Amino acid sequence: MIQMFDPDGVLDLHLPPIIDQDEARERADRAGVPSGEPVITDPEGAAVDAASDDGSDESSEEAHWLPIPQPPHPSVERVWHYTDAAGAIGLIGSSEVWATSIGSLNDTAEFAHGIGVLEEQLLLVLQSRHVHPVQKAFMQNAVDLARASIDVSPLYVFCASEEPDSLSQWRGYGGQVSYAVGLDVDGEIMAVVDEGQEPRTLGPRGPWPKWGKVLYDMEEQRNLMLRGLAFCAATTPAPGTVEDRPGMSCHQASGVLIGLSIYCKHEAFRDEREVRLVTTVPTETSAVRFRPSRFGVTPYVRLAQPPPRNIWSSAWWTVPEHPPLPVGGVYVGPTSHSDAAAQGIRLLLESHGYRGVPVEESTVPFR
Repeated sequence: MIQMFDPDGVLDLHLPPIIDQDEARERADRAGVPSGEPVITDPEGAAVDAASDDGSDESSEEAHWLPIPQPPHPSVERVWHYTDAAGAIGLIGSSEVWATSIGSLNDTAEFAHGIGVLEEQLLLVLQSRHVHPVQKAFMQNAVDLARASIDVSPLYVFCASEEPDSLSQWRGYGGQVSYAVGLDVDGEIMAVVDEGQEPRTLGPRGPWPKWGKVLYDMEEQRNLMLRGLAFCAATTPAPGTVEDRPGMSCHQASGVLIGLSIYCKHEAFRDEREVRLVTTVPTETSAVRFRPSRFGVTPYVRLAQPPPRNIWSSAWWTVPEHPPLPVGGVYVGPTSHSDAAAQGIRLLLESHGYRGVPVEESTVPFR
């Protein structure tokens, strides 16, 4: 748990001590999980906020494992991707969506906003008497690297909204005739790589693309950045070792922080109610493609629903074909040709196997 301030007014993250490699391996063996995962204990060495399955207060080994911090999950069951007619045809026809490189999005400047919040919280952390100097140095380096590399980070973003009929979204993302395609948030969407091969997973395990809510409230943004810094501090490599040491590299830590900063936007955009999928792909594949945009040559990766499988151990998969996306509905944007636009999208859905998907027309009086 993160406590915002200590009695003296100095930020206190209540961070765990740095552990060495031998201890990490010993705990990993007891928990039956790979030793490369981060291990965390509280300052007294006990498991953090854990309870056994029978409801007692006894700690479990599972409590030693620290998940990567994530933004809040969407508060709705379906999110809406606003696009023009060409985009709707491409999405439904291919059963794919495109996640764009963060350096080529319309709101690149907003990522600087998130990094600014991160740097503000780092200054408070550096004043804390409860954080080890090695952890402070590691966090400082990770934040500096995040600031320097945000425009070239290998992260890809797909954007949608919790609101299916938003005037600001129709104005910002539609064409002469616009559509909002609804995607069920519980449906899996993963990056597609090396098309044409037999289905196989790729390692090492990477971050699963998951929907997260964009935060507009400054206090919520600060808390998210603190969680990111606490994670980096808890997984700081142990000092005095060179090879095979526990913890993350500085580049990995900066990637976590950039991934969180992507979910922070200025409160002026609150009406958008934006949600995002953020992913990365392995560099040894041909996953990254390119398209023209107003930014020039724009890198992107394709996301789709994975094929049926028993267990996937990776965030990426290869397959020549993939099932339909979890499309649960479509809204037709404000237009004087709403009947024709609605009929066209219904026929498109049915022709690609999306039968029974409801199509509704916008009630926004905007022309």
